[in-house]
Amino acid sequence: DYDRMFLANMIAHHQGAVDMANLALTNAKHQELKDLATAIVSDQTKEINDMMTWQKSWGYPSSSGEMMEDHSGMGMMDTNAGMMTALDGKTGDEFDKAFLTQMIMHHQSAIDMASTGITNAYHQEIKDLTKGIITAQTKEILQMRQWQMQAGFLN
Repeated sequence: DYDRMFLANMIAHHQGAVDMANLALTNAKHQELKDLATAIVSDQTKEINDMMTWQKSWGYPSSSGEMMEDHSGMGMMDTNAGMMTALDGKTGDEFDKAFLTQMIMHHQSAIDMASTGITNAYHQEIKDLTKGIITAQTKEILQMRQWQMQAGFLN
């Protein structure tokens, strides 16, 4: 059951990051953010495709509204919509500041979701994916925090 719920929720979660990153490709001012957004779209789209393949091969439903017990009470789609709303209508430095804030929170949420996978997942593919998510998104958070400081976006 853990694997089924994890896949359903992480697919939705990754789609939220891809949506925000696609917006950054057109609205971000700094090239570093556009480069990060390109990497997020590429990496997380590949992971979404892998997870959807696993759902099919393991006989899981292709989508689910269920929430992981250790995540939040809000639906994943509501969370993603709220993050997109925080970026709506913004461009330039205003967009970059909001994007960094939202993507850091989004990545931290993915790390929190993935942190239980190493011990709770049944399939090795999910254990490996959760380790990869933690490693990659921790590195990206550190980079985004550095950019926030360099740009003077921290209050």
